[in-house]
Amino acid sequence: MKKFIAIIILLFLILPIAISCKEDYTCAVYFTGIGCPHCSNSDPVLLLDMPQEHKNLIVIEYEIYQQEKNSLLIDQYHSKYGSDIGIPLIIFNKNKHFIGDKEILQNIDNTIKDLDGNYCPLVDGSLVDFNDLDITSLPGKPNIWTNNKILIHSKTDNRIGNIDAIHVNLSGKHVKFDNAIKINNWIFQWNGDDIYIDLDNCSSCIITKQEIYNENKLKPNYKCSVNNENKLFKELLTTENVASVLSKIDLECIYCIETYDDEQKYQVCDEKFTPLKIATLAIVDAINPCAFAVLMLMLITIISYNPEKKSNILTSGLSFIWSIFIIYFFYGLLIIGVFQFIQESLLFIKPILYKILGIIAMILGFLNIKDFISNKKGGFLTEMPLSFRPKVKKIISGITSTKGAFIIGAFVTIFLLPCTIGPYFIAGGILSENALIDAIPWLLIYNFIFILPMLSIILIIYIGFKTMKNVSGWKNKNVKYFHLIAGLIMLCLGIVMFFELF
Repeated sequence: MKKFIAIIILLFLILPIAISCKEDYTCAVYFTGIGCPHCSNSDPVLLLDMPQEHKNLIVIEYEIYQQEKNSLLIDQYHSKYGSDIGIPLIIFNKNKHFIGDKEILQNIDNTIKDLDGNYCPLVDGSLVDFNDLDITSLPGKPNIWTNNKILIHSKTDNRIGNIDAIHVNLSGKHVKFDNAIKINNWIFQWNGDDIYIDLDNCSSCIITKQEIYNENKLKPNYKCSVNNENKLFKELLTTENVASVLSKIDLECIYCIETYDDEQKYQVCDEKFTPLKIATLAIVDAINPCAFAVLMLMLITIISYNPEKKSNILTSGLSFIWSIFIIYFFYGLLIIGVFQFIQESLLFIKPILYKILGIIAMILGFLNIKDFISNKKGGFLTEMPLSFRPKVKKIISGITSTKGAFIIGAFVTIFLLPCTIGPYFIAGGILSENALIDAIPWLLIYNFIFILPMLSIILIIYIGFKTMKNVSGWKNKNVKYFHLIAGLIMLCLGIVMFFELF
């Protein structure tokens, strides 16, 4: 009996100590806007200086000028916490909230000291201890700031691993961190030592996925994912040793499959990139009358120079097309690189990029339909400008050999760009969602589809199935229908992309 009493007494002595080990964090929600002059005074203090001075401070930032989803939240917080509507605005609870740079700067330091711990104010009016907060369930596009660290809600993709740190925009300045990692649709950045995330833990899935394919007749793929993202993010934000947490990252393998069974056993990947969209854009580009016209000029020149030597049609034609393929491939790499740079530099572009590409596709669709109705030459972004045509004809007239066809083919691509860049631009934007190495095969496929009609014309004329005059006449007679087909396809694709129908 005495032993039992002693144990009870010991538990009463230890329990308060154990409970006190749970860290108390001061958590607040901060609304700001890139370009707001008053925010430029409060942003550096709230997001940089205060977290360094108060190590337990957690600031959940919502930027409302460039993030549309965040702008909807400020009204909801106003109705739940009685705060004024405007920025900059910081909310601790229903009794503590400040608006305007002067009020914030005058009160922020003493408020944090007086509170000495504050639950996170959520949009539904509830207050939740940061230790119990589910970060992944926060609405909108938040940035979560602590001492020399930030967790950024980013675009959704399957990447997990080290990336180049991105600039974080504040009003009037930007912040650069030393290191960054991508964990699905979040980016964590910090200052201090770097660490490389080893993804070999997922290599065992390669064997497993083959077994699944054999047993269940599935078409499998896989991606790495993180077990308990929420726990990992809180550890990263609150730890002094980021490297230690990352070295123990718990990875799992999630299968992305197409199943032919009634029962769905594994997760299906939900990606905005689909091969069908890339192929559709390539087909629209391939039936562009602009490319046909340039090829016809080249073939007429070759035939006129040496009409009896039929092999010249094949060799020079293939050389000309091969040159276009290579140069356009490099143009594609450039487009993808530009899109990736923009997305990493301007975070507000990421969530709306797909809709922007959808709008561009719809505009190109309307322009092609307009050309079908008006049947005028030199349509904007749909055909080669009329001012370019004499120059192109003069350049092509100099082709007298296979080597010349290759060189001039490369040069002529510059004049082709105004009428073929539209679909290629959209495809590049879609492919930029992937790592460059993953985008290259689809870029090659796109360009192969693009040159297919030109290859077909070369072979038809070389074999003698049709004469140059027949093909040229058929093209001129049906050019407006090419515009109609391309217009309808681009319009439908744009609608699908804008509304994210698949």
